[in-house]
Amino acid sequence: MRFLVASLIGALLREVQAGPALGVSDRDGVAARQRTLEDSGLRHVIEAAPRLARSDRDAEYRYTVQAATALVLDRVRASRA
Repeated sequence: MRFLVASLIGALLREVQAGPALGVSDRDGVAARQRTLEDSGLRHVIEAAPRLARSDRDAEYRYTVQAATALVLDRVRASRA
C-alpha cells in the first residue's frame, strides 16, 4: 500500500510543480507548496493540499524505486530457487 501511495504522491507533486519539499519545519515552503497545489484546479489535489504540501516528493520517489527494485529482486531470487 505504501508503495502505491508513495508513487501517487510523488507523481502528483511533480505534476503540479509543488516541490521540492523540505519537510514540515519549513513553514514558508509548506505554505508555498500548498498554494501551488490549491492553484492546480484539481479537486482532489486541492482537498489533499494541506497534507500533500508536507510530503517530500524526492523521499517518496526514492522509497518507490527502492521498493520496486526489492520486489523484482525477490521474484528473481524466488524463480532461481
